[in-house]
Amino acid sequence: EQSEAAKVFNEFCKEHALYLRFGKVTKGADLSAPLGPPEAVFFVRHMATLGKKEEAVVRIAGDQFSTASELAKRAAEALPAVRVLDDSMRPFATVLDKPIVMYHLPFDAGLVYNVNRFRKVTSEFVKDFDFYVMDVEGKEKELEEQYNVVLTDRQALTSNAAGASFGMSEGVVPGGMGKNSEAIAKFLDSLRTGKAEASVLSEVPPPEDDQPLKKLVGKTWNSHVVNGDKDHFVMFHAPWCGHCKAAKPDWKILAKAFHQGGVKSMQVSLFDATANKVPSPLEVKSYPKFYFFPAGKADSPIEYDDTRSMMAWAKFAQKHATHRFEINQVYWGWKKRIEFGEDDGEEEL
Repeated sequence: EQSEAAKVFNEFCKEHALYLRFGKVTKGADLSAPLGPPEAVFFVRHMATLGKKEEAVVRIAGDQFSTASELAKRAAEALPAVRVLDDSMRPFATVLDKPIVMYHLPFDAGLVYNVNRFRKVTSEFVKDFDFYVMDVEGKEKELEEQYNVVLTDRQALTSNAAGASFGMSEGVVPGGMGKNSEAIAKFLDSLRTGKAEASVLSEVPPPEDDQPLKKLVGKTWNSHVVNGDKDHFVMFHAPWCGHCKAAKPDWKILAKAFHQGGVKSMQVSLFDATANKVPSPLEVKSYPKFYFFPAGKADSPIEYDDTRSMMAWAKFAQKHATHRFEINQVYWGWKKRIEFGEDDGEEEL
């Protein structure tokens, strides 16, 4: 009861009491074969999560761990390569270093069959990934927050260390694992070889052009903002938002003023935050939101939360831009726009 292993076990119990049931057996109990002698922790798995020829009890000797995190890691290592991600697995789901691949499917009468087939198709990839299956019902938001992925029925996805999401969108057909095995194997191979393309929630990318006001979408964010060489001033909006509709005409004027004033290092853009995945580390919970992204520093956006007017925006951009420009350039660009008699009525974007 006073051993170091018992103290660590007690700490582990307190940390994970919400998800697991715990018990202790001390001297006087018969822990002879087949479990082996104490001192040890026995992790007894729920029968519904067992695959063929899998042991229901995982034994972890007391000298194999010295901290609660080590105990969790030893248990995770002893678990099978493919696990059903129910509440009892939560303490072990993130303790290993390998990326996590999820298979999202209904927990119905075909669950055992589908899980066993998934184990078979993933057997050659167990050194590269941790595999989980999870119930399709009502878990999308939870998974998006925990694994940085958005799941739909019968998709396998993973999240790498950098947070990029990868999804199997091709070749998935209704009917369970029997019809999807080949597509999943091909997807896993593309992940292992680095050929998989990151998938993000995105509208269809618009044609590339030299318009003053650019429409950014999830799939074009990296090429323009992260890897591009321009400063970017972006308005995050929602199509139904009245404040966004009120701000758009002046935002369009700002874009034209930069364009006509010859400030080629500045791009003013719109981003529909309801139809595209908002890039990390931003949190857009109200609309509109204005963020400035200095060239080469896309991971350090600067929020604008002040007067919504062309010159106020322009002065803010001048203050934070990587590429310097004169405010008079914006002013003369605005004057040219008037001289050209351009219509600033709102356009669909």
